[in-house]
Amino acid sequence: MKPVLILQNHEIESAGTITDYLTEHTMPFEVVNTWRGELIPDSQDYLASVVMGCPLSVSEIPNHEFLKHLYAFVSRTIRANRPYLGICFGGQILARVMGAKVERNPEKEIGTFRHRLTADGQSDPLFRGFPPDFPAFHWHSDTFRIPFGATNLVESDKCKNQAFRIGKAVGLQFHFEADLAKLPVWCEVYAPELVEVGLTAEAVSSGFSPHATEIRAYNYTLLDNFFALT
Repeated sequence: MKPVLILQNHEIESAGTITDYLTEHTMPFEVVNTWRGELIPDSQDYLASVVMGCPLSVSEIPNHEFLKHLYAFVSRTIRANRPYLGICFGGQILARVMGAKVERNPEKEIGTFRHRLTADGQSDPLFRGFPPDFPAFHWHSDTFRIPFGATNLVESDKCKNQAFRIGKAVGLQFHFEADLAKLPVWCEVYAPELVEVGLTAEAVSSGFSPHATEIRAYNYTLLDNFFALT
């Protein structure tokens, strides 16, 4: 079996419970730290590509060499019709490659919130086995518009566009891969953002903790569905 390629775009924004899933399913994977300038390989050599979050905005791509290389990789991957899962920034850069606008969300979305499947989401195989609404974790300022040819699959009260799919390419705005044990690190590194929205690290963790097992299970279900598309 070809390995799964994971592109990590910031030191602390790892693949979280995605790596747990891959390990438990004996699926090989490789992690490339793009933020360190590590060479991004050809997606043709991998079962699928998973592109993680990043605190930078896609509007800053021209200012960072590693993001220029990442944008080129995503473009090549989509042209080659290779399986792609983009999470938060990974979904935003996918939307940009597909010609959709990425812009500031009306408000910064940090914490654990309820989400709703749209009518299209309820019928899409990516969300097979999901209930009409479910919790997920967020930490983002920007949001994507839905690319031409795709439909919005998930929505929340704070952010309208939460997920889309075109063929084997998937963009998610939320973090199903979030790991409770790693949230304190996020809260420490991104502490100024918590101050901005009036949250504490304790509030973020306590809001996530009751849903951690459920969110992990939803992540596994989504990954089952995603890899079935490959």
